[in-house]
Amino acid sequence: MYLLFLLATQLLYSQNLFYGELVNSQTGKSIPYGHLFIKKNNGFTADEEGRFNTTQEKLKLNVKITALGYENKNTVLYSGKKNTVFLTPKVENLDEVILDFKDPAKELIRKIVDAIPINYPVKEEQLNGILSENAY
Repeated sequence: MYLLFLLATQLLYSQNLFYGELVNSQTGKSIPYGHLFIKKNNGFTADEEGRFNTTQEKLKLNVKITALGYENKNTVLYSGKKNTVFLTPKVENLDEVILDFKDPAKELIRKIVDAIPINYPVKEEQLNGILSENAY
């Protein structure tokens, strides 16, 4: 009787293992470092090979999965079996970006060179003088 009570208590408070893998639906390759959210601030992360595992008291988990470059997905994970989750790649069209960097040092030198004719005008000059020679 005591053994049956211990077994029932163990089953009631046991942790269920959820494990699986995140996979690209088009290529079949694993997706590293995806985030699996159970609640807003509670979740876990897949490893570098897209594998994940966690233990929870529930028999199934409703999770939101996010991964960089993939559509977000809401799905259910089941304990005790491998959960393979396929994510669809997300294509984002970005506007054109133009990088226009001007080096401040080069701009200063360019301004200095452009100002040379103003600061140092070139004019023909005529020198007048007297030449005196003395012989002893």
